[in-house]
Amino acid sequence: FFFFFFFFFFSFLFFFSSSSSTQQERRTQTEREDEDTMTFSAAKIMKLAKGLRYPNNVRYRCARDTVEKALQHSYKDRKIRKRTFRSQWIVQINAGVQQYGLSYSNFMNALVENDILLNRKMLAQLAQTEPYSFEALVNVARPTIEAKKEQVKQYQLQQKLEKEKLQQKKKFDRQNLALFA
Repeated sequence: FFFFFFFFFFSFLFFFSSSSSTQQERRTQTEREDEDTMTFSAAKIMKLAKGLRYPNNVRYRCARDTVEKALQHSYKDRKIRKRTFRSQWIVQINAGVQQYGLSYSNFMNALVENDILLNRKMLAQLAQTEPYSFEALVNVARPTIEAKKEQVKQYQLQQKLEKEKLQQKKKFDRQNLALFA
């Protein structure tokens, strides 16, 4: 009986000591989260809410919620703006390349293979404002694209020949099975 008493007593102490440490860990975790988040004074929030409509520019609680949501949207929209600019540049480059009978993906791949490392923004500006410079880039990329097309044709021809050989072998095997059956 004495042994069981000590066993339960120490397990009870161990249980509560571990739970208090997790509470302490939780407290430090929330403190760390508070340190990571931006904190604004009421004056700063009211200053940020200056151009908003009635309840949001006068009442602190409304202003706080609206400013927080506005800051979230501005963060998100900065990312979206980069995305939309990139897609616009791709459309402009594609339009410039299609005048010469090429596709965007083949053109960009050929530029990378030829170690021409112009970004999409510069390529789009060249396509719009400098047609002769852009044509020079297309002429540099064209032989690489033609070589790639030739490699693809050879690969497809090789695959077709291998497929025909396999079919002939299957046909020959079926004929031999018919003879022995």
